[in-house]
Amino acid sequence: MAFGAWAPDIASNDAAAAAVARNVFPRPDGYGPVPSPNPVSQPLPNACRGSVSVQTPNGSWVFFAGTTNKLYRLNPATNAWDDVSGPSAYLVPEGDHWSFALYGTRLFAVHLGAPPQVIDVVTGVAFADLVAADPANQPPKARFVAVVSEFLFLGGLLADPTMIQWSGIGDPTYWTPGVHSSDVQVLPDGGHVTGLVAVETSVIVFQDRAIQQMTFAPGTAVIFQRSKVEDDRGAVAPWAIVKVGGSIFYRDRDGIYAFTAGASSPIGKNRVNAWVQAQQDPTYAHTAIAVADPTGNRVLFAVKSREVSDPTLLDLCIVYDFTQDRWTQLDLTLRHWMRAETAPISIDSIAEDIDAGTAPYDFAGGLSLDSALFSGGIPLVGVWGIDNKLALLEGPSMEAVIGTADAQLSRPRRTYARGVRVDTDADRWFARVGTRESLAISVPVRWRGESPPNAQRFAPCHASGRYHRVEVRIPAGDPWTYATGVEPDGEPEGSR
Repeated sequence: MAFGAWAPDIASNDAAAAAVARNVFPRPDGYGPVPSPNPVSQPLPNACRGSVSVQTPNGSWVFFAGTTNKLYRLNPATNAWDDVSGPSAYLVPEGDHWSFALYGTRLFAVHLGAPPQVIDVVTGVAFADLVAADPANQPPKARFVAVVSEFLFLGGLLADPTMIQWSGIGDPTYWTPGVHSSDVQVLPDGGHVTGLVAVETSVIVFQDRAIQQMTFAPGTAVIFQRSKVEDDRGAVAPWAIVKVGGSIFYRDRDGIYAFTAGASSPIGKNRVNAWVQAQQDPTYAHTAIAVADPTGNRVLFAVKSREVSDPTLLDLCIVYDFTQDRWTQLDLTLRHWMRAETAPISIDSIAEDIDAGTAPYDFAGGLSLDSALFSGGIPLVGVWGIDNKLALLEGPSMEAVIGTADAQLSRPRRTYARGVRVDTDADRWFARVGTRESLAISVPVRWRGESPPNAQRFAPCHASGRYHRVEVRIPAGDPWTYATGVEPDGEPEGSR
């Protein structure tokens, strides 16, 4: 019995589906391990409300993070967060986050509670208000920022949430509409702007109930040509919009979609949409966050469930592998996550500083020298947990649990199962077998005790029933690379 694709929305009866796929990543032949979060920083003073890693011209990477009222930069010498806030007062609205965009060496950061902020990632020591060249036309407060060709775009303006505005061409300090190709566009239908995604010389504008494309049209009066590419389809969660290659992944009210070549595909339909809808807290559906996993062809989504009371915590995490077209689930509770490129810090230079007694590096927080933080330029997923520390998904494997669907092994008769083998290269694993006499909702699964494999790699169970299912657990921290399926050993019984 091969481990099928995890699809909790479909009936788990002889289906080519896995009933459980937790803390695993999809593989072409089954599932593989998921690294655990490894803390690499001291905590932020408050909950993370947005973060970004950006590359400088010399190839190094710089980490920035925002809270409700501050902006910070990671100090690689201390792993602490230096306050680089500007002079303006910040107040990120509840449920919102900072939006970042890099224009050359200038990093722009916006939210509705402050003027647009800017810092030079090479020479800057603190953010500052973005000041327009024309004092009479200052850039507006906005919810989103993006760089499209040589323009700086702002979307979801405080003055009008259905409006977008862009700077002069090649000059993000010029905001006089109608001059130097700067202009304003009100989107008359589709609702509020909920996201901006740059695609070459176009920007895809997500709204509550529409998706628009603005394409640079030099030499024309409109500057950017607008066309509606999706009607009655939009993004309900602004921070769960992620571009990977030629696709943009997003959440609408009825599920998760992939927007490719001007059209949306319902990648979560009849697989995970209903399961997520049943468990999420509908009041906070808009706070979901997504991130692209640079270590594989995956997108990770985090949603607040009904189980947590803290509105800043997201505890319902699912993974979509768009190459395998398969889903899995993660046991993580987080406030935010990001694509993190690690900085080039030399272990040899650290060791020399430690020997000389001059090392500024602080390892008291448990940071390991094996961390990718000291390898330099390695792309990983960064997770902001309950402790407000930045952690990278690079630690020992998380505890993996994979379960089969119900199977009638001796249809139409009952089966006596003696045990099960698991097709995996894990040295340690544990299996338990559950049986049912009926598929009725009122009939629960009767689980036998969990068993490790014996010398023949066979886990005994002694389970009699009409339907059987198997659940396999691989302990946290154990090395392994694949788990492809199970081999039940049983024989038909009477048909009582």
